Amino acid sequence: MKKRLATIAAFAGGAYALGRFFRREPRRAPTAPGFVREIDGEQIHYLDEGSGPPMVLIHGFGCSTFQWRKLVPLLSAAHRVIALDLPGFGFSDRNPEVALSHERHADRVVRLMDTLGIGRATLIGHSMGGGIAQRVAVAYPRRVDHLVLVCSVNASESIDRPRRRREKLLFPLVSLALRSPNLLRIGVRRALRASVADASVVDSEMVEGYAAPLSIRGTAACLKRLSEESLLDAPLDLAVVIAPTLVVSGSFDRVVPVAVGEVVTSRVLGARHTILPSGHCLPEEQASALVEEILVFLHESVPA
Repeated sequence: MKKRLATIAAFAGGAYALGRFFRREPRRAPTAPGFVREIDGEQIHYLDEGSGPPMVLIHGFGCSTFQWRKLVPLLSAAHRVIALDLPGFGFSDRNPEVALSHERHADRVVRLMDTLGIGRATLIGHSMGGGIAQRVAVAYPRRVDHLVLVCSVNASESIDRPRRRREKLLFPLVSLALRSPNLLRIGVRRALRASVADASVVDSEMVEGYAAPLSIRGTAACLKRLSEESLLDAPLDLAVVIAPTLVVSGSFDRVVPVAVGEVVTSRVLGARHTILPSGHCLPEEQASALVEEILVFLHESVPA
């Protein structure tokens, strides 16, 4: 009898601890650091700093304007820098009922430019954001002065369907993590450490900066819709890109290897490929070196 009571007590204690670990904390959305404008019925959050020739920065999957925090001060010294949160991410709308494909996101980038009175801009995209930037350059060639692709996916090839199937199987776990602050921070820390060459750069401030926007209600449903709809995006013909293009890869990138950057470079006429010692989170690990590469490229390249 005593053994049974001890077992029940242990189970109850474990269940209580597990419940506290997985509990939902109040969803108080963090304060948006920039501006919010309604564009085509959607609330879009963006940063707008500096003056001069405009640049538009497009974040990667699961990220937000936070990932550009080291670049914006450096670039805005001589440029007007716009960094936006795509719907479903950051502090922009969470509405899984609207189209969230990469193609639709490319349209949103241009509509934000329209709203802010920007006719042409240099586009800088990281990872998924690089794929979206490629779509802007193909669909709206006269809106892009220069194209900078940082650890970018290759939008000229279809998305790896077996990988998407694996992601679909893992989605229930991801959805659970997004609803549990403790699990979310653990998952974000692990993802960041796997995406850098030097794990020491991943500190609590960095983890919280990436995790906080992901905790906003509705993120999981939007991630699911984006993952499904991006499978339907048609591959691009990058040979039609007319903007001078810089491709930057991280030598230790295991998410988007250097070989992907080489393929993208080979398919864009006149594109330049630079490799920096970094993992996938290149804007975190090599911010100064990346800005230097970008500014040299802009100085040496004449837009079409």
